[in-house]
Amino acid sequence: MDGTRAVDGARALLEAAIKSFPEILAMGLAQVHNPNNALSVAALNVAMQAVLFSPSYAAPLTRLWLINHDVVIQAMADAHRLEPSAASRFLDMATELKVLTVWTVATTN
Repeated sequence: MDGTRAVDGARALLEAAIKSFPEILAMGLAQVHNPNNALSVAALNVAMQAVLFSPSYAAPLTRLWLINHDVVIQAMADAHRLEPSAASRFLDMATELKVLTVWTVATTN
C-alpha cells in the first residue's frame, strides 16, 4: 500500500512539473534517462512533446540535444508518428540544431 501511495505521489509531482515547467523537467529526466522506469519514461515523453510544440523551443531543445540527443530524436520520431503534419517543424528544428543528417538517419531506421 505504501508503494502505491509513493507512486501516486510521484505521479502527482511530475504532473505538476509538466504543467509548470516542462523544459526543466525534460532536462532533468533526460540526464537520468532510464528506459526501464515506466513513470519516468511517460513523464519524459509528455514533457518532450510540450517542448517540441512550444513556440519557444530553440533554447531548451539545444540544451536537451547536448544532454541526451537520443531522447530528442526519439521524441521527434514519436511526435511525427502522432502528428505527421508537423514534419516540416521538426526539419526546421533539426536544421536549427545543425543535426539534420543525424536526425534523418535516426528516424529512418
